[in-house]
Amino acid sequence: MKSKKRILSLLICVAILSTLMPIKSSAVGVWKPSLKVNRNKVVFAGHTWWVIGDGTSGIYPQPGHATLLASDYDREYQNIPFRRGSANSFGNSSPFSTIGRGTMYYANNPSGMSAWRAPNEYGGSTLQQKLVQIANGLPAKEASYIRPRTLTGNDSITGPSVSNQKLWPLSLEEYNTIDVEAVCLYGGQFDHFWLRTPGYGRDGERARQCPGRYKVPSSAVMFYNIEVDRDIGARPALNADLSSLLFISNADDASGKPSVSVENGFVATEEPAELVKFTMKHTDQKLNVYATWGQSRQTGETLSFGYANATGGANQYISCILTNRYGDLRYYGKLVDSSNASSGFLSIPLAGVRDNEYTLSIFSEQINDSRSMDFCSEPVTMRVVVSNGVGIVSSYQGDMHYHTWNPDAWAYDDSFHWRECLAPNCPLPDNSQKDEYAMHVYDQQVKDDTFKASDATCTEAKKYYYSCICGAKGTEVFTDGDPLGHTWESWQRDGADQHTRTCSVCSVSESEACSGGTATCIDQAVCTKCHEAYGVLDPNNHTGIVTWIQTANTHQSVYNCCHAVVVAEEMHEWKNDVCLECGYPCLHTGGTATCSQRAVCEICGSQYGDLDPNHHQAASEWTQENDKHYHKCIYGCDTHLDEADCSGGTATCLQKAACTVCSNTYGTLAAHRLSHREEKAATCTEAGNTAYWHCSVCMKKFVDQYGSQETTDVILPVLEHTYGEWMVTKAPTSKETGSKTKSCTVCGHTITEVIPATNNPTNPPGQSGGEVSDPSELDSSGTNSASKATSNHIQNPQTNDSNLLSHWFILILLSGIVLSGTVIIYNRRDKN
Repeated sequence: MKSKKRILSLLICVAILSTLMPIKSSAVGVWKPSLKVNRNKVVFAGHTWWVIGDGTSGIYPQPGHATLLASDYDREYQNIPFRRGSANSFGNSSPFSTIGRGTMYYANNPSGMSAWRAPNEYGGSTLQQKLVQIANGLPAKEASYIRPRTLTGNDSITGPSVSNQKLWPLSLEEYNTIDVEAVCLYGGQFDHFWLRTPGYGRDGERARQCPGRYKVPSSAVMFYNIEVDRDIGARPALNADLSSLLFISNADDASGKPSVSVENGFVATEEPAELVKFTMKHTDQKLNVYATWGQSRQTGETLSFGYANATGGANQYISCILTNRYGDLRYYGKLVDSSNASSGFLSIPLAGVRDNEYTLSIFSEQINDSRSMDFCSEPVTMRVVVSNGVGIVSSYQGDMHYHTWNPDAWAYDDSFHWRECLAPNCPLPDNSQKDEYAMHVYDQQVKDDTFKASDATCTEAKKYYYSCICGAKGTEVFTDGDPLGHTWESWQRDGADQHTRTCSVCSVSESEACSGGTATCIDQAVCTKCHEAYGVLDPNNHTGIVTWIQTANTHQSVYNCCHAVVVAEEMHEWKNDVCLECGYPCLHTGGTATCSQRAVCEICGSQYGDLDPNHHQAASEWTQENDKHYHKCIYGCDTHLDEADCSGGTATCLQKAACTVCSNTYGTLAAHRLSHREEKAATCTEAGNTAYWHCSVCMKKFVDQYGSQETTDVILPVLEHTYGEWMVTKAPTSKETGSKTKSCTVCGHTITEVIPATNNPTNPPGQSGGEVSDPSELDSSGTNSASKATSNHIQNPQTNDSNLLSHWFILILLSGIVLSGTVIIYNRRDKN
């Protein structure tokens, strides 16, 4: 029952029930309206309307009524002047002198009305006649709820009074009273509509409290133009009589009454949204609800009643509502789809209804589309007290039913019988509540065709069903009389190598095997009794001759009587285009002739027809010759297909250009990209080079700038150092070795050698003792001149103490020179 808990957007509105019969225990008062002025919209007569007044407030308040104002700028409201006018005379028009526009011509009032004095008079104006025309075109049923209005000079019009106006424009005062922007706006942002209040030039068009767009007809006597002939819009208002309103509901199908399923119980209600529709009582909606004395006081989880005379047709239902003691609508339900059911029974389940005291109202209703109101009958009411899903009915206000049981006829079903009520509209849906209700007893032997189970047959007697006193037929049978016996028909072949004869009365049959006759290869034997063919064929009893069956590819020989095979199907054996065995000439077909070969027959494999000199097939690979590429014909005809010059790609000095089509190289190598390298002299620290030209692509070296003579011999080797004289850096002694150095005069590179000690035992025999007695004997290099002439051995350095300080100074100076030279050499190497 979860679906019954969904909330249907319905709200109580005006429904006066004072004309109903009084409820004994709790009287139902007037259901108060819940329409909200300037907040609710109502669908009415195919249009949407703002609620701008009710019985006590808003625009034109009338007790028991609602004032409605067109909400949507519908097509029939557009392009309407207040009074038709033109600068030129036209049929049924009169002139009028204006300030600023000169003489203008305006439409006259309809016949029967006095002529206008000024074109901004409302009575007889084009606007007033258009609203009458629109009102006359409204659906008659909905238009019947409109209460016409009489407009006089006190209602802000100029000219004579107009009566019986179902639709009318607002006055300026009424418009300004609204003071709600959403209601004031009409159509687009710049759409205008007429008010009935006469205006005064441009000042009459200024916006007042409400920001909507509107026009008022200008006065004839004031300055500026009279603009009554402007084609702008009409915005009609009307006064709807709500005395017949039962309730209001959401206008859209998703949350309104169409969303409620038939026979699905009650659905709880809540206040509807902005756009609502009326459910109005109307005289063409009819319904009678019937109850027995017991039903008018029934207690149960489901309430039952009878109904009759329900209005039928499209979208017709029998529905009900539950209202509390204050008249507030709490539940709504659809009981029956009465489109084609004007009478029947009503079942009202109370599952899901909260404990309370309610008024149950049952009515017939027509649910229309979302732009029209719904109509209902006068509801039938009763008091229902619900407790734990069980309802107690009292104060029933429908029709009472009194039984008249039929003494002459029974009603029954498969198991029970009873007496039906002869009084119309009996509300008892349950047969067990009816008179003489009892279970069937099948003990009656009535020999009547009504109870006949079967007629007498060839083998069985006639049978009848036992019956009940009410006339219900049982399932057990009794017999009457004797069987009739068989009446045989002629023998008939039954398709199973036998024949059968059948009784023409009971269709019983008897069978026996067929016999007689002679079978051949194509015909069965014919039975001598039933004269039908039977049995199998005799494959060896042929009636025909042997013949060939030939196709384009095969042959076989068969008997032409039964097609029994003599020679099994086999392929032709071709020779000179003719089958050697059956003589069938080959009808060549298939194959395709090419430029070098005739078509090959798909049947015999022989070539036939002519060559096709234009049928080539290009090989998938490209062939290149003489800087051109082409496809060879795979059929071997030497035709160059798709031949074209190779193109694209870029040649370098290393490789020719590669064709972008066939990917083969073509053309010539490109020139070298040469740059000149200057000659550089070799030194003792780095190599030099001769002048040459260097290609940045192939990295080769050339003698000339045209790259015609390659060379590899451009490197000048590093030069040897140019050393100066030896310098003694430490004089040897008898106990210690000394040292000497010499440096390159170009780069400063220094080498050092050891001077042996003076008493070095390694001196060769015959050498002088190794100790120098006189330092003057040493030459400038620190070597004894005498020994220098006779020996290559390095002598001990001089150790005269007077020279020691100078020696240390020289040693420090030379070390600085060597260190500086080393730094310079390494810096040059880093740069290189």
